[in-house]
Amino acid sequence: MIIGLLGKMIGGPIVSKVFQTGVRYFEKRQEISEAKHNARMQVEAKKATADIDWDQTMAQNSAKSWKDELLTIWAVVVMSLVFLPWTQEWALNGLRGLEEAPDWFTVLIFTVFAASFGVRDLIKTKLGGKK
Repeated sequence: MIIGLLGKMIGGPIVSKVFQTGVRYFEKRQEISEAKHNARMQVEAKKATADIDWDQTMAQNSAKSWKDELLTIWAVVVMSLVFLPWTQEWALNGLRGLEEAPDWFTVLIFTVFAASFGVRDLIKTKLGGKK
């Protein structure tokens, strides 16, 4: 409005039209920027809701499963074997064997533990992905 009046005082209708066109251009640019920002915020909100829903579903499903208990027992047994002097060499050789396993097997192990214990972010972090 003020720019339009300034344009009329400076140079008449042509300058006024140029100023008004410029003002409309920047207003539209601002609207587009705000719309993009709002769209990004909606996407992030939907992602957060989906993550929460997935975690809740997995927790409900794991209530009927023995998989978590089996994995916990296995992890405790492996840790115990490492600390018992008469099984230490055998256990450490097994762990060294895991170090030499192919990448797909390591990813499989991380995936099973992450899915079972609800720590999906562990996999993303451990494998170098984004959180």
